[in-house]
Amino acid sequence: MILSHISNNAKKQSKKMMKDIVVTVPPYADFAYRQALKDSLELADLNPLAFIHENTAAGLFYGLERNDN
Repeated sequence: MILSHISNNAKKQSKKMMKDIVVTVPPYADFAYRQALKDSLELADLNPLAFIHENTAAGLFYGLERNDN
């Protein structure tokens, strides 16, 4: 339900259908956790492209939003 709600909110904001997503996972996420997350994403009609570590996602966001003039 939560994933479907998030998908609907993203669709409203971008005015496009969101199907492919990248998901961040916590450091303690093992294979079973990732598989359960993948199954729930498929139930929400979303296609997970990749699972990335939360710290990696934070570093990537920092690098993209950094403003070096």
